[in-house]
Amino acid sequence: RRLLLKQALSTIRAHEIAWRGPEAALVASEVAVEWSPLGLWSGQVLIRGLGAQRIAIEVAPSRGPGTPPESLALPLEVSIEDVAVGELAWRVGAEHGNVSGLAFGYTGGARRHAIRSLRFAHALGTLTGDIAFAAAAPFALTGAAAFAGDGALAGVAARAKFGGTLPEMTVGADGTWRAARL
Repeated sequence: RRLLLKQALSTIRAHEIAWRGPEAALVASEVAVEWSPLGLWSGQVLIRGLGAQRIAIEVAPSRGPGTPPESLALPLEVSIEDVAVGELAWRVGAEHGNVSGLAFGYTGGARRHAIRSLRFAHALGTLTGDIAFAAAAPFALTGAAAFAGDGALAGVAARAKFGGTLPEMTVGADGTWRAARL
């Protein structure tokens, strides 16, 4: 009985989770979360796995230049070992698209956010990478990404390193297009 109670407290499943705000909406389908409620006692949100079959995000188009926040600090430390999304569909005004096989890990809190082992596929190829950034403006960042082409971009490979801050990001990149070096 203890095992059943522990599993009931640590695994949450939902057919659909929806959120709607004045400028955006999110709908996640077939969601599963495996977490440790005991982590809250130490001021942490510890999630072993977070998955969704599909996530749809809609954002209203911008009405002009936005102002970034001064802080992206979280009130608790958050650690998500594995995030997996079968399909991520997005729409910003008339622009839209989707990616499949999205996977990554995340840690974040009052000082820093990090996305590690990012991977997602698109009809044109697969993107992998890691990025970390400070939670306070100007959001110092470091990261790296790689792209391997598929379909119409078969034979394309690119690598990039990121640095600087979110408002003034630096990028160094190299790659190949079939036999040509870029």
